[in-house]
Amino acid sequence: ASAFGYYLRAAQHSANDLLIYESLLRAAFCFEQQGERPFSTKHLFEYAIGAAPSRPEAYFHICRFLEWKNEWAQILLFSSIGMNTTVDAVEPPLTDLQYPGTYSLKFYRALSAMDYPVMSTIPTHFQP
Repeated sequence: ASAFGYYLRAAQHSANDLLIYESLLRAAFCFEQQGERPFSTKHLFEYAIGAAPSRPEAYFHICRFLEWKNEWAQILLFSSIGMNTTVDAVEPPLTDLQYPGTYSLKFYRALSAMDYPVMSTIPTHFQP
C-alpha cells in the first residue's frame, strides 16, 4: 500500500513525463499483484497510455492484464492502437518495465483477432 502511495505521489508532482508514465505503470503493477482491484488496475494502465501514448509498454501490459479477463475485443483494440501509435526509437525506460519487445503487440493482435471472422487477415501480420 505504501509503494502505491509513493508511485501516485511521484506521478502527481513530477515534471518529468517519463517518470510520470513509469510511476503510473508501477502503481498499476501494485494493484495487479493484489488481484483485488481490476478496475483501478485497468484505469492506471489507461492513464499511463494517456501520459505517453507513443510508448509501447503500457499497451502491452493492458493487453496482458485483459488476457486474464478474456476480454479479447479490448485486447484487439489496445494492441491495434499500440501498433499504430507507438514508435520504435523511444527513450529507454528508467526502470525495467518487463516489456518483451514490439512482437508482443503483434502477438496480442493476432491472438485476439482469431475470434473475429472479419479480421481474418490480421494473423498474417504476425509474420516477422
